[in-house]
Amino acid sequence: MYPNNVFMIKISHLLKIIDVYRSSTGLADSSISTYVFNDGKKIRDLRKGAEISVRRFNNAFHWFSDHWPCDVEWPDEVERPVGSVEDGRS
Repeated sequence: MYPNNVFMIKISHLLKIIDVYRSSTGLADSSISTYVFNDGKKIRDLRKGAEISVRRFNNAFHWFSDHWPCDVEWPDEVERPVGSVEDGRS
């Protein structure tokens, strides 16, 4: 357990978010990867075990939160970020 209700978010959580987003939008991993990371191969690389910087990881979560489809529930097992990277509320 983490002190003060701190959650440990993992790459597997990010991949879960990506999978739900992909299935709800019909977009390919490469397209989502380009939108989120400006790199069409990053999601593929993450699926193969590649690492990612904390900044890119956090920015990706905020991107998904900011662009999440209104009619799709955010997965319960993944904490949703509060605020947006763009507006400084992170």
